[in-house]
Amino acid sequence: MPWTRKQLEKHFHVEDRTVRKTLTAIGLNIKDKEYSDEDFERFKEARELIENGVSYEELRQHFGGESFDDENGNGVEGNGSFLDDLATETIGGIFDDALDQLIEGDIIPKLFLKKLYERKSQIKASFKRVQNQLEPDNNSRQNGHGSLDGEVIDTDASEV
Repeated sequence: MPWTRKQLEKHFHVEDRTVRKTLTAIGLNIKDKEYSDEDFERFKEARELIENGVSYEELRQHFGGESFDDENGNGVEGNGSFLDDLATETIGGIFDDALDQLIEGDIIPKLFLKKLYERKSQIKASFKRVQNQLEPDNNSRQNGHGSLDGEVIDTDASEV
């Protein structure tokens, strides 16, 4: 059975951030949409180790991941590629999760409509300005044309 991050979150009663951190520590890509039963078992083992006091750094070593420490146990950044990848994956994962929630909850259209409503007086004034610019002046009323900043506009609605 394939496992999603959301399912891992619910099964192990942890936050998404913890799921991402654990997946990264055991060498799995947090951008993957699904994880195998074998991945689930690795994740389960990792969570048990963490509950017994093992650090994420020790998990990385246990599962063969890259280490943040030098031979003396001092934190180092090395060439930065692992840290850069980790940061990119984490931020990308957070962004993906936020966007999923915005889409699933219809928040984007609601927010858009709310902002339109908040600015309705400005929008109404803008439409009024354009309407005033489009109203035919005295000279062009006879031939059915108005002007917009000197541009001749056909205001004859019979053709529409």
